[in-house]
Amino acid sequence: MSNDSLALFLDIDGVLNSAPFLRHQRNHVPEDEHCLCAPENLRALERLCDEAEVKSIVVSSSWRTDRSIEELRFLLAKKGFSMQGRIDRATEEAPDTAEGRTEAIKAYVELHEVQRFLVLDDFHIAEVRNGIVIRCDPSRGLTDSQVPGIVKQCLALPVLPYVTRREHAVVDALVNLLGTHDDDPEAHLLNALLDALEWHLRHEWPGSRPGASYDGAARAEIVERSDRGAVVTGMAWELDGSKEDRPVPFTLSVEADVATRRLTTFDIHLDREGNDV
Repeated sequence: MSNDSLALFLDIDGVLNSAPFLRHQRNHVPEDEHCLCAPENLRALERLCDEAEVKSIVVSSSWRTDRSIEELRFLLAKKGFSMQGRIDRATEEAPDTAEGRTEAIKAYVELHEVQRFLVLDDFHIAEVRNGIVIRCDPSRGLTDSQVPGIVKQCLALPVLPYVTRREHAVVDALVNLLGTHDDDPEAHLLNALLDALEWHLRHEWPGSRPGASYDGAARAEIVERSDRGAVVTGMAWELDGSKEDRPVPFTLSVEADVATRRLTTFDIHLDREGNDV
């Protein structure tokens, strides 16, 4: 799945069934004929996946703990869900609480760098950046009447360019610096920036000499701030495996769109010989 595709984190109980439906199954249907998903809820899910262009369904329900992905596909297909092939993964094991499920979803989003996603759950899942969280009423589950509104929200999610996990941390720290007042927002921003800078220097900036690379920063400070970002100067270490490792001055300009929490500028200038490159 490409990073800009829409992923769906799917709970099952309270979303694809409801309390009255399950009660009716227990009281009026032979045990060997019990149905765990309500046809009307499955139809609503299928319509949602079609109209919102969901490409990947990640099971976040407690059902994932004792059923394989293949078994979940079979169970839903048996009840009429025709998009079972989109059920391709599950979140890692976590406590079956709102907090546990929220952390499992956040961990999956970070690990797989998911840019756009929808969460359907009957728990009170916390908001997660770049995603939409819909709490379903467990007395009804996902209903057809909800689908148009959810689809509208999904289609409005911005398609973001690829952003590394470290740059996400930069955005969060930068937005915090621009919009809130905690104990030491500049320190938080510098920590996030230096982590992102180290990754960029290691992977995207070749050394000035064959075999050279960059590692960390000797020092850094914010020298300019605006309503959109900051300029940081400092020293990065150029390494070449010899005793000639040396600090090289750098300037880093970073800006973010606070409304979309999108990193719009991340420019690094290294001065190896007194000239920006």
